[in-house]
Amino acid sequence: MRAFIISCMLPLVIAVFLLLKIAASPKTNELLFTKKAPVADAIPSKVYITNFAENAPSYQDWFLKSNKNADVIFLLGSSELTNDTYKSVSYNFISQHFTTKVYAVGCAGNQCFSIYSQLLANEERLKNAPIVIILSPLWFQSTYAQGTNPNCFLQYTTEKYLNKIIHNDSMEEFKKYEFQRISDFYATYTSPTIGMRNAYILNSCSKNYFSKLFYSPVIFANTVLMYCNSFITNSKSNFLEKNSSVFKRSPIVQDSVYINWDSLFTVSKNEALKKSTNNNWYVNDDYFNKYVNGEHKTIAIVDDNDNQELKDFEMLLQLVYEKKANASFLILPMNPYCYNTLKELTPLVSTLDKKIKDKHFKCLNMWVTDSAKFEKGILTDIMHPGEYGWYKIDKFIIDTYSLNKYNHE
Repeated sequence: MRAFIISCMLPLVIAVFLLLKIAASPKTNELLFTKKAPVADAIPSKVYITNFAENAPSYQDWFLKSNKNADVIFLLGSSELTNDTYKSVSYNFISQHFTTKVYAVGCAGNQCFSIYSQLLANEERLKNAPIVIILSPLWFQSTYAQGTNPNCFLQYTTEKYLNKIIHNDSMEEFKKYEFQRISDFYATYTSPTIGMRNAYILNSCSKNYFSKLFYSPVIFANTVLMYCNSFITNSKSNFLEKNSSVFKRSPIVQDSVYINWDSLFTVSKNEALKKSTNNNWYVNDDYFNKYVNGEHKTIAIVDDNDNQELKDFEMLLQLVYEKKANASFLILPMNPYCYNTLKELTPLVSTLDKKIKDKHFKCLNMWVTDSAKFEKGILTDIMHPGEYGWYKIDKFIIDTYSLNKYNHE
């Protein structure tokens, strides 16, 4: 049996491994297939998408890239982004008034680990990339503190993104965390994707070199299957592409745009208050009747040591710091009239704010627990910015990235 393994099985494993290695080589692709002309500067037709899974592959290919004539600011968050009818929401307001545009990605469930994975898959574009990350304090409490929902994760971390992470050898620390987190919720999938299986296998054999060597042909075989599936489904996404070593960004363009912030703040605040007539919590009437109806809400406080979302945030922060992204952060408020335990959340919010500023990133911290100091009309419901709130965010982004030549102070 030993002689059979040495003389037959071992050469077979080595041959398969080498064959798949050659097949996965970009030089093999260049030799056998016609190289397609790149469409790197094609601008997506939408300034906001909910996720990558439900949109054309061109969006995930274009993520974190620049426009030809100006850079693009990417706004990443969750359900607050879905108010796309607001003229003040940043991807509408700033994109309409400035050469440098804002593109947004996210809907409900796009929490820290999901955002981390999107950025990790595109780490070659992170240096100097203007990225605004929205943080909701609710992510860090109750059941949300368990981290990104596994099903939501797949809406943003596509097979192509997983493959890019797996085959990028320049960020082992971050890859290790990625694979560990995927393994944490791997059992929840009844039919895990090929990329998920690869990540799970790599995590399982990370401490055993022999296991890693043994499973390498399996991982390469899975990669080829991913590529074949991409080709068959005509997704136009090359899974075997290598990340470019240098990615050049276009500059942020400064425009001379007169914005009367005082007027915008006053008008939008008054309009918000006009829509809140059946309650003294400054919540939109329809939302109050349908979801609140005078009921106070209590949030289950999660200890920092058990807070997976906090750990995901720390890795996300470390990633944008080490890769020298031009990142900034928003910490959203919650309605102190509705929530009766907000003061207990203040230490966590202070921790987030301090960690961000310790890395020398700018942060708009909108957190308030005292109802007397709460800016009436800034939220449209109990946690999402209304028109007034978005104008506050717009000013922060415009000032942070110096979009306007006019003095904003």
